[in-house]
Amino acid sequence: MTTYVQSQNAQAPYQAAPQAQVYYQPQQPQQVPPYPQSRQPSYSQQVQTYQQPAPQAYAPSQQQLYAVPPPQRQQAVGSYLERQQDSYLSQPQNSYLERPQDTRRLSGSSQRSHKSHHSHHSHRSHHSADGEYAHRSRLKGHLALVTGATGGIGKATCHALAALGCSIAVHYHSASTSSDLVAALQTQYNVHCAAFQADLRDYDQVRRLHAEVVSGLGAPTILFNNAGLTIKHSVRDIGEISIDDFEATWRANCGSAFLLTQLCLPAMVEHGWGRVVFCGSVAGFTGGVVGPHYASSKSALHGLVHWLAGAYAAKGVTVNAVAPALIEGTAMLPGDGGELVKKIPVGVLGRPEEIAETVVWMVKTGYVTNKVVAVDGGMFPQ
Repeated sequence: MTTYVQSQNAQAPYQAAPQAQVYYQPQQPQQVPPYPQSRQPSYSQQVQTYQQPAPQAYAPSQQQLYAVPPPQRQQAVGSYLERQQDSYLSQPQNSYLERPQDTRRLSGSSQRSHKSHHSHHSHRSHHSADGEYAHRSRLKGHLALVTGATGGIGKATCHALAALGCSIAVHYHSASTSSDLVAALQTQYNVHCAAFQADLRDYDQVRRLHAEVVSGLGAPTILFNNAGLTIKHSVRDIGEISIDDFEATWRANCGSAFLLTQLCLPAMVEHGWGRVVFCGSVAGFTGGVVGPHYASSKSALHGLVHWLAGAYAAKGVTVNAVAPALIEGTAMLPGDGGELVKKIPVGVLGRPEEIAETVVWMVKTGYVTNKVVAVDGGMFPQ
């Protein structure tokens, strides 16, 4: 926009005012003068001098930019953005997935040395972009024990973890499809897998399950307590649930998860890294519609998460839970899917793969612990 001012020249009473020119220069870093021979700094002073943060890139204000004609303005903005990009790319990026060594390969003094190393350093490793970025999504070298692995959520989680290179210990109760799952995981992902049978209502079988997994594949660094049991659906009266039904549900849903976690945690602590994920339920928040036996067992898992997370966070182990609601392909749908969809704000049932993705996120993210995350299509805001 051109501004006109009154002139003293009668023949040209008005003339264009000269345009304001705005110049700015990037701030230059201060030069550190050389020290005289008589005042040479100590080594610590030299380190402090050379570790001073670099000066911030000059950022012109919006007012300065718009006072510059359009061609120069575009050039100024482009130069500023280039400096910002160069500054970002030159900074090392931190990984969110720690990659510890395999405990099975550590013995004797090696284990003591490894444990001592973790006692002096943070469990959240910081790796260079060149090394860790290429592997930050990989779980190769880890072993995951997944209970109830032949169900919808369990099977999807096995595939999601194996796709990242994780070995899988497949637990099943009585499903004949366990061998098919193991074969599929080995064929598709080329990982170590084996199936282990146990009735989780029997604590002796839970102990045997853990011993067989350690003997066959090694100590798990990832535990997904996924197996669940409900004996009756849509209970309307507490008298419908016998004490035997209540206890059996608790033993399968909560007691076995507690015992397996208790058995797996020592190796995780020795390893300096571990992930424990429980499969809770929105029934643990709301009571749900299945019954008091089921809701109370899931609520107990949520409380277990909060205690364990606080006790083991400083030891390199995170503990979380996923709380699904109305997931297709599972035995936990309390009614017809078409009618249930009407209650879900997003308008569809959840898929097992969506629960698996949440579990994998909890495994990969070392900065998340002590959380119970509802995956419910927006039914229950938190």
